Amino acid sequence: MGVEDAPNFSFSFKIPRTLTHRRKFKVDSNFQEELKFFLNLLTPLADRGKLGILLFQFPPSFKYDEWIFEELLSSLPGNMHFSVEFRDSSWIRSETFHMLDKYDVAYTIVDEPLIPPICEYRFIFIYSTAWARFKTLVLLSLFKWRIE
Repeated sequence: MGVEDAPNFSFSFKIPRTLTHRRKFKVDSNFQEELKFFLNLLTPLADRGKLGILLFQFPPSFKYDEWIFEELLSSLPGNMHFSVEFRDSSWIRSETFHMLDKYDVAYTIVDEPLIPPICEYRFIFIYSTAWARFKTLVLLSLFKWRIE
C-alpha cells in the first residue's frame, strides 16, 4: 500500500534535536539556515498534502523566555503547521498561549510528570486533528481500558 492509498494519512515530524536542544533556541542566521534545510527536505510531502504537524519539543532546561519564543514563532513559515511541547512549567502562563494563538501554533497536550495536563486553552485543530503525546504507561492503560 502506498501513501496515495491512504488519503487521510499524513506524516508528522519532530524538529531535529540539533535545533531544539543544542542551540538553546538562539534564533540566529545559523538556526534559520538549519531550519530551512530541514523544512526543505519535507517539501515533497507538503506538496502532496501529506505533511502533518511539525513538533518543537523544548528540553526541560529551557525556561520561559518571551523574547526568544516570539522570535522563533515569528520566523516560522506560514505554509506549514507547527506545535510546541513544553517540559518546564514556567511556560504554562497566559502569555505563552496568547503568543501561540497569535502565530497559529498548536499547543501539545503532553503526559509529562513535570507539566500538568493543561486543557482549558483554545486549541488549534489542523485537519480535524488534536495533537497529544502520551508516555508508554498511559498508552498501555488506555489500550487495556479499550479492550476490556
